[in-house]
Amino acid sequence: MIWQDARRHIWTPLALGAALLALALAGCGATPASTGAVVPSSTATAAPTATVPFAPTVDAASIPASCASSMMAPSPPMVRVGNLLVSASAQGNQYASSQIPQSAGDKPLALSTSTFAPPPVNPILKDQGGYHFVICNASASQTTTLQSVSVRIASFTASTGALSAWSACPAGVEYDALTKATTPVHCDTPAAPINEEVQASFPANAAVGATVTATQVSARAVTQSDPNPYPALPLSLAPGHSALMVVDVAPPTTPGTYTFAVGLSVDGAAPVYVSTTAPILLAPVAHEWSGQNCMTSAMQAQIPAATQDTYYICPPAA
Repeated sequence: MIWQDARRHIWTPLALGAALLALALAGCGATPASTGAVVPSSTATAAPTATVPFAPTVDAASIPASCASSMMAPSPPMVRVGNLLVSASAQGNQYASSQIPQSAGDKPLALSTSTFAPPPVNPILKDQGGYHFVICNASASQTTTLQSVSVRIASFTASTGALSAWSACPAGVEYDALTKATTPVHCDTPAAPINEEVQASFPANAAVGATVTATQVSARAVTQSDPNPYPALPLSLAPGHSALMVVDVAPPTTPGTYTFAVGLSVDGAAPVYVSTTAPILLAPVAHEWSGQNCMTSAMQAQIPAATQDTYYICPPAA
């Protein structure tokens, strides 16, 4: 159905990103030049008040042929950290809930005509649900080493007031006014092929400026040309070689809207931040809407008769 397809594109960017990455990876030659040790355990520090360094953006026309022709090539928007070109779109946020706008009140909400309020609520940021990057060594002659990954809390706004949300994926249902029955929402999310998976784990009360060094979760081959086992960080990439990386986050527990900045330490230099993620709302959900809630007589009395499939979700009973 049209509405379901549109919603998956809006709220599950990992599904789209993973599918595109899977196509791009066919036959790629990501060949690290050397192996290395796992990065140190996570530690949290308060960042100085000075502005953190962000990597300069790179025009697509200036990408060297060695990276542009790779089957695992970075794509715009891109930044450069030392010799590394990095896709900076930071797609992630698997299975986020949709925030119900306050204007919806406590009556059935027609999904075909309604707009959910941003930002996404309580996405999965671990187990490959975090932020995905493609990195490529753009140097013509020098091996480049990605030594560690840092994540910083870039902004935070405290959550206030009541919150209502709908968890469409992975097992949400809608109410169909035509059939007067619930129907499942289909949210297919293919597994993303990942070389390097790391996780930044924040203390429960971490505030803006807190920075952690990510720990290694896994390192794996994704093509036949990759070494097996795949080396963990620090990862040395030969000229023109690429890798796929996901940065998972175990966030603080203080309710509110967060953005994170992801930093890369390359060839012994201090971390340079490649992007700021889109805002996400992390908070307990007080009111879970669903299609199942529409099965009560009180809700069905408010839903107009339909001559075609028309989908609704409803608030929980008072």
